[in-house]
Amino acid sequence: MLPRGRKTYVLDSSVLMHDPECIESLKDNEIVIPGPVLQELGDLMHASDERKKFQAREATRAIEAYDASGSLASEEGVPTRTGGLLRIEMRSVTHKKLPVGYNHTQVDNQILQVALFIAQQQKGRKDLDRRRVVLISKDTNLRHRAKACLLAAEDYKSDKVEDFMSALYGGVAEIKLKESAEEALSLLYRHGSIPVSELCSMAASPEQITVLYENQCIFLEATSHKTAQAIFKKDRGIIRLVKPMKDYKEERDRIVPRNDQQAFALGLLDDRDIGIVTLVGIAGAGKTLLALKWAYENLNNGSGYKRIIVFRSNTEAGKRLGFLPGDLNEKFAPWKDPVYMSLDLLTKHRVREKGDGSYRERGENSIIEHLESARQLIVMPPNFTRGATYHDSIIVIDDAQNLPMKLAQLLITRAGENSRVIITGDPTQIDDPFLDAASCGLVQAAIRFRGNPLCASIFLTASERSKIAELAARLLN
Repeated sequence: MLPRGRKTYVLDSSVLMHDPECIESLKDNEIVIPGPVLQELGDLMHASDERKKFQAREATRAIEAYDASGSLASEEGVPTRTGGLLRIEMRSVTHKKLPVGYNHTQVDNQILQVALFIAQQQKGRKDLDRRRVVLISKDTNLRHRAKACLLAAEDYKSDKVEDFMSALYGGVAEIKLKESAEEALSLLYRHGSIPVSELCSMAASPEQITVLYENQCIFLEATSHKTAQAIFKKDRGIIRLVKPMKDYKEERDRIVPRNDQQAFALGLLDDRDIGIVTLVGIAGAGKTLLALKWAYENLNNGSGYKRIIVFRSNTEAGKRLGFLPGDLNEKFAPWKDPVYMSLDLLTKHRVREKGDGSYRERGENSIIEHLESARQLIVMPPNFTRGATYHDSIIVIDDAQNLPMKLAQLLITRAGENSRVIITGDPTQIDDPFLDAASCGLVQAAIRFRGNPLCASIFLTASERSKIAELAARLLN
C-alpha cells in the first residue's frame, strides 16, 4: 500500500524506449504499464531498425527483472527499489469513451483507453485514498490527446538537466591574475606546470579556484594581458600547461587548432592521465577531426596503441531510406564516409614508403586502405559489440548524441588495458526520435563523469568548417 499523496503514473512505450530504467526514476509512486505497451515493445523487438530493437530489448529486460518479485499482472503489483509499486494493466474503457475521430485500433489510443480506465477507478475511491493519474509520454501528440480527454499528461523529465550546456562543465574557466603574477606565468611556461597553491596566491579572486572540477580547462590572464592555457589537475595538486594555438606550426603539423578551445581539446587528449575525453560542440567545431588527428598521430608511435576503432551511430537524419542491399560493410558505407573524409584530410599530404624505397602520394594502396587491411583501423556501427574487449586501442565514439545512455555505456565498457576513449557529438543535432539534448548518451556521459580524475570534457562553441556552416549552426539551431 502506497502512502497518501502518491501518484499513479501510466507509462507510454516511448518512455520505456527512451529510458529503460525510468521505473526507478519515478520514485515511490504507482507505475502502471498498459498491456498495449507490451505489445508495441514486442513488435519493436522485431523491427528492421537495429536501434529500436536494442532499446525494446532493454526495456523488456527492465520490466522482466521485476517479475521475480511477484505478479506484475496483479492489482497489488510488485515493489520497486525506490518504494513504489509496478504493475501491468490489461483492462481498459470501451472505445466509446474516446472522442469522435479517435481510432481505437491505434496503439496510442489503446494506451489512452487504459489510462482512462485507471482514472475512472480512482474516482471511485475515497478522497483521501484517491491518487492523481498522469499519463507519461515522450509523444507530444499523445499528451495533447490525453488532455483532450481531461486526463493529466506530462513529458518524462526525470533524467533531464535544466541547463545541460552549463552542466557539461566543458566551458573554459577564465581566471584573472594579480599584477604580481607575471613571474608565476613564466614558471608555468618554463616548467610546464605549477602547484595549485601558487595559482591560488596569484589569482585576483582565489574563490574561483575552489569551484573548479578535476581536469577542467582554465584560461589565465594577467593584468599585462599575458595569457596561458592550462588544465586543472586537482588530484595531483597542479595546473598543467596546454600548448597554445600560436605554437603549432601549420607546415609541420598540417592540421592545427584554429581557436583556443581546439587547443584545449588537444591538450586534454595529450594528457595520458585522462582515459575518457568528451568533445562536445556545434556543427563544424572540429570534434571528429581533432579526435582522429590525435588517434592517427598516436598510432604505433611508442604509446602502445595498436589500432583505431571508430564507432559511429547509424541513425539516419530525416526520413529513413529503408532497406539497403549488400553485406554489413556495404550497408554501413554511408555512415563510414564522413570518417574517411576526415582521415583523407589528415593523410593526403603524407606519403608512405613503397618496397623499392620511393614514395607516393595517397591514392592507390592509400594509407587508409593500408591501415584497414592491417586491422589497425576499424570503422563500425555500435550494434555488434556486446562481449568484445579492445586492448591497446584508441576508441572513438562519434555522433554520440544519437546514442541512448545504455548503448553509450556498452561501447565505453569495451575499453580494455591501455585503451583510450574519445566521445564526440553535437547535442543540437539529434536524429533519434527517442532522445533529446539533455538525455542522450553524449551529454549524460559528460555530466556523470564530471570531476573524475580519469575523465575530461570540453565544449567547442566555434564552427571552423566555413562561414556558411558557422552561420547555419548559429541561426538555424
